[in-house]
Amino acid sequence: MFKSLFLADMIGATSFYVIAKCLLTLAFLSPMVPEVLSLLMRSDLYLDWFASHNGGLPFSGIASVVANIVTIICLVLAGVVATFLWLLARKKLSRS
Repeated sequence: MFKSLFLADMIGATSFYVIAKCLLTLAFLSPMVPEVLSLLMRSDLYLDWFASHNGGLPFSGIASVVANIVTIICLVLAGVVATFLWLLARKKLSRS
């Protein structure tokens, strides 16, 4: 019983790592995400320039916020799928 539950835990952890790695790679290699990030970085530079010439504090970080949001979404999706696979493995292995 304990061996099968340990095996199910290993399946869940491994699937989370593999799915998260694949989703993050696909997300940041797709043509849309780097293009959006480069546009946001250019707008960050413009906002920094505008703020520095108008007496305000520089405003930056839009691109990093979007990159962090994409990363969080990928990790949440990987967690959901890995949890499903983990529960499925526990159910199947606890029967045997």
